[in-house]
Amino acid sequence: MGLPGLSIHWGDLTQVGEAVEHGAEVREQKQALGSLTPTQMLESLELLMSSEVTEVGVVPINWSAWQERVAQWLFLKDWEETIKIASPQQSTKNVELIQKLATVSTQEGKQILVEYIQKQVGQILKINASNLIDPQQSILELGFDSLTGIELRSKLESQLEVTISADKIQQGLSIIELAEELTKQLTQDGYSPEIINSEDEIKELVDKTRRWIAYHQPKPNARLRLFCFHPWGSSASMFQGWSDQLLTDIEVLPIQLPGRQRRLQEKPFTEFVPLIQVLGEIISPYLDRPFAFFGHSMGALIAFELAHVLEQEYNLKPLHLFLSAALPPSDTSLSKEFESFSQEQRLNYLMNISEIPKDIYDDPSLLQELMNVFKADLKLLQSYTYVEKPPLSCPISSFGGINDSLTSEKQLSEWSKYTSSTFEVQMFPGKHMFLKDSQKLLLDTIYQMLSIKIDMI
Repeated sequence: MGLPGLSIHWGDLTQVGEAVEHGAEVREQKQALGSLTPTQMLESLELLMSSEVTEVGVVPINWSAWQERVAQWLFLKDWEETIKIASPQQSTKNVELIQKLATVSTQEGKQILVEYIQKQVGQILKINASNLIDPQQSILELGFDSLTGIELRSKLESQLEVTISADKIQQGLSIIELAEELTKQLTQDGYSPEIINSEDEIKELVDKTRRWIAYHQPKPNARLRLFCFHPWGSSASMFQGWSDQLLTDIEVLPIQLPGRQRRLQEKPFTEFVPLIQVLGEIISPYLDRPFAFFGHSMGALIAFELAHVLEQEYNLKPLHLFLSAALPPSDTSLSKEFESFSQEQRLNYLMNISEIPKDIYDDPSLLQELMNVFKADLKLLQSYTYVEKPPLSCPISSFGGINDSLTSEKQLSEWSKYTSSTFEVQMFPGKHMFLKDSQKLLLDTIYQMLSIKIDMI
């Protein structure tokens, strides 16, 4: 067919195959190598299929540990110099840009860096019109993952001779926020809090809402808005692809709680009542058209209580309330079980049923970050007390995983007591996090239910 061949040498794959059974992951870690998850393998394959390489190896590498190993190999002691000679374009700094930044003001330097980072982001994501990339949008929302995030960080550090914390990339800074970080290191006067003016303060107020609503793809012609609330220990990124799959009639607004991803440095909520009050204020500007709520696990309780607040204080109600993988307030089975648990056992219980990928357990820094999120969310859950009130007047659909050890179909059917409108239960293949494995089926179900409401608007 005249097409070029592509030979890929894959590292070991986690979760499946003989490598897992024979302990390959443990051996690789000792050699400063990692294993690929099926998702990482597919992402890598997609990236390589659009490149011009003909032969490549794909394996995660712990570079600091690798360097320690290589230092012991006399026949490869000059490997770093060899790599630099073979790949000068990757290690050559951008002298002209660095010199220019050293002579301009902070504001000028920030604008120069925004345009420069836009171009780098465009190259990595293969977007030709880099000037069309929204500099205020999180790089996670632009489409970056762990691999492309590392690539961007490496490019900026080598070309500008700066230091960028890996945490900053993982949090999903926007291009503007990244430019501000680099401005501190590169401009003549650096960053100073005194430079902040009223315009910046106004922008901060606008950004406050943007931080709460993440991965948002505005749909001006949408007839309904779907607010999505993530479960404990998770984030709004789990709803990232929903907007594309729910067509143009529905605009998806994933809610991001503080203390995770790009909000990692913010203090998390550990009390339920103030969280619901703040959420009511945050989403109120977006309630100018019909809306619905979807909440999974802890997010279902948030959606449920928020629906009450909107009905009581704003005289507004969702067209539909989707409560997924959550016990109704009348079911005290989990709280009774927790009474005999230590706080550590409660934390482990939540993490176990959340189906956390093995590669997170293998990374101490990521695991610690995730555990901090779970600890805060556990406190938030423990602060929840249901106060008896009239049932909601909106329809409720309760979803569950067939193999979920936390909720059964019988337990989920108890949600019927909390609405004076229609109610139904539907079970999906999977465990507590069935919305990952059964995402297409779940979204098809939601769309079918909402499309009926949309036709009636």
